[in-house]
Amino acid sequence: MKGFWYVEISHLTSKIHRFYIFGASAYLIEKNGYLVAIDTGWLGGGKIILHKIKKMGFSPKDLKTIILTHGHPDHIGGLYTLKKETGAKVAAHVKEIPYIELQNSYIRGVVKLGKYVAMIKPVKVDIPLKEGDIIEGLKVIHTPGHTEGSICLYDEENKILFSGDALQVKFNQFALPPWYYNHNVEDTLKSAIKIGELDFDILYPGNGGYIIGNASQKVKNFLKVLNVYRNNRIHRKNS
Repeated sequence: MKGFWYVEISHLTSKIHRFYIFGASAYLIEKNGYLVAIDTGWLGGGKIILHKIKKMGFSPKDLKTIILTHGHPDHIGGLYTLKKETGAKVAAHVKEIPYIELQNSYIRGVVKLGKYVAMIKPVKVDIPLKEGDIIEGLKVIHTPGHTEGSICLYDEENKILFSGDALQVKFNQFALPPWYYNHNVEDTLKSAIKIGELDFDILYPGNGGYIIGNASQKVKNFLKVLNVYRNNRIHRKNS
C-alpha cells in the first residue's frame, strides 16, 4: 500500500528514472555524460536522489540542472540538499521564484504540515524561465492555476510531457489537482485544456501514476468528460 512515507524508484526508460517520494514524483534524466533532475520530492528527497545518482555510477557533480515545476513543499523539499551537494543550476518559472527562495509561501492546503514546511530552506533560482523557453531539450509550457508559476516540460522530439501537478494520474485515471491546493481553480482548468492541445505519447506527472501510449488523446477524452460534467453543474446551478 503506497502511504505517505512510501518511496519507490522506477526505471521508466534507459534514460529516465522516476522517484515516487512520499507521495510526489521527481525525475532524473540521463543526458550525454551528465544528469538533469525534474523536482526533488519532499524533505529527504535530496538524499534519496543522491543515493541513486551514486548507484548509477555518476558523481553528484554530474547533476547539472534541477528544473522545478512549481514551489510546493512536496516538489522542493529535497532541493536544498541536492543543490548543496551537486552545485547544480536551479531553474523555475519567474513567477515561482519568490516561493522557492521563501520570500513568500504557499499556506493554503499545507497548514497541517506547518512544522514540516518550516524545515524547508530557501534556495536561489539561477535560471528564471518563461513560456516557450527551451532548457535541456525541454520546452517550457506555462500552466498556471495550481500555482502562479506552474510549468510543464515538453520533450517534443520524443513526445514526452512532464506535467508537474497541472495534470495528475490517480488510479490510472486523469485528475486535476484538488481545488483546495490550487491558486486559481479556473486557471487550473484552462491549463489542462492547454495541455490537451499538445501532441505527446507519454505523460509523466508530479503526482500519482503515469500514462504510456497515446497519452494526449486520452487527455482530450478526459477533458470532454470534464467539460460535460462542468456544464451540467453550471446548468443545475442556474436552473
